[in-house]
Amino acid sequence: MSFTQINFIDNGEALLPYNLSIFPHVMLFQGLNDVRHYHGTLTLSALVSYVDRFLELPVISKISEDSLPDFKWKADAVVVGYIAARDEESKEQFRSLAKAMHPEFVFGTSHSFELARSEGIDPPGVAVYRVNDAEMATIVLSNNTDQMTTALRKAGRPLIIDLAFNTHSDFLDMEIPFGYVFADTKEQRSQIRKEIEPLARQHRQYFQFAIADPVDLENIVDDLHLNVTHFPAFAIREPVANLRYPMDETSNAVFIETVETFVQDFLNDKLQPTIKSEPLPREDPKKALVKIVGLSYQDIVMDDTKDVLVVYCITPCGPCEVLQPTVEALAQLYASDPQLRDQVTVGKVMYDANDTPERGIRAFPTIKLFPAASKGSPVIFEEARTLDDLANFIRDEGTYHAGFRSLAEAEGQAQKSRTLREVCRAEDGACAAIQDQFTGKTHASDHLEL
Repeated sequence: MSFTQINFIDNGEALLPYNLSIFPHVMLFQGLNDVRHYHGTLTLSALVSYVDRFLELPVISKISEDSLPDFKWKADAVVVGYIAARDEESKEQFRSLAKAMHPEFVFGTSHSFELARSEGIDPPGVAVYRVNDAEMATIVLSNNTDQMTTALRKAGRPLIIDLAFNTHSDFLDMEIPFGYVFADTKEQRSQIRKEIEPLARQHRQYFQFAIADPVDLENIVDDLHLNVTHFPAFAIREPVANLRYPMDETSNAVFIETVETFVQDFLNDKLQPTIKSEPLPREDPKKALVKIVGLSYQDIVMDDTKDVLVVYCITPCGPCEVLQPTVEALAQLYASDPQLRDQVTVGKVMYDANDTPERGIRAFPTIKLFPAASKGSPVIFEEARTLDDLANFIRDEGTYHAGFRSLAEAEGQAQKSRTLREVCRAEDGACAAIQDQFTGKTHASDHLEL
């Protein structure tokens, strides 16, 4: 095996196909078509263990009654498939899973019904052993490898995670509510781990605990809105909506008891999240581009009656400033059309100043479309940031396929709308006459909104 280091800044184009977002990032290559992303902590012992498993263990080991006890200790999480010798379909499903996840997990297989039943498994079945946590979980075989890998990562996660920056997103992607314990000494973290273990076991299926050094993860502490003067401290994140629930500061003597109550209140929907937000903006009819803030994000972006295009920016950001006139012109096009303005919203949110459900955005500006009929599946815009391409993107990816016969015609209509607004603001009596000229309507109730 050979080792190399690649500078992303100098070689970014070559690395684009691998969708890297967190650095440093470790990958294992067996040729360009067989690439494995490392999901563990960036410690020497963890990396050596990962490489050793890859070099020394087969993708799938044969397991017997005699070898199973030792095999369970081969890694933190060990996977054993109990499958009948003639069950070719299940064997192929298990092979697909093992090929996708080795050496992140260690895999073995047994054809013994007696061994399976002694482990409480009905073949075909898959057991995930975590002997350090004295746990065994099961997953279901299927033809969907992605579905199986997601299930395996959930089943194989530690009872209490030693949190690191590079593993944080992977655990949040499991969409399990996440409880963070921050303690600033190794001794304190070790003691809290022992004391919190019963609570972690009690809520194992639907809540994940993690312990971390606040100095190592200062950005995460800040992102959770923890405002404390001393540690230990605790906070919860609901990862689907990306909501934060920081616990009030408490004394060490009652810390575990307070955490237990706080977790129970969260699970019973008794807590209110803390949302970082700019002030809610005043309505301004002159501005077609909607300013979205943390407190208005849900109401605007998740409005299931509209396709909503959101531009995520930060300050400072040169490319964001360059894009601003184009986005404003795009918003004006839709706001100026009586039909399309009820179908499409174009908005902008300052990502660094407002909490949003969109975790992990690291390139700015990022542009996403939230179609009216599929708010849970936003579409990322990756074309040239021109007025034409953005309008075509909304038309092609939106629920309403809202578009213009031609961009020139749309810009002309937008200019007419601006002219009408300017005249009407200057002289109210001119509104009806101009409205007749542009639209042929004669009733004041049919005027454009001014």
